[in-house]
Amino acid sequence: GIEGPFDEGEDVVIEEEIAQDGVEIDTTTTPAPDTE
Repeated sequence: GIEGPFDEGEDVVIEEEIAQDGVEIDTTTTPAPDTE
């Protein structure tokens, strides 16, 4: 359902969002091992 010209743009945005999510999750997993 995505338009041709928007396909590439959307892909880049999705990739950036996923990358940010990974960073956020990493920061939340840092204090976990500290409790050990």
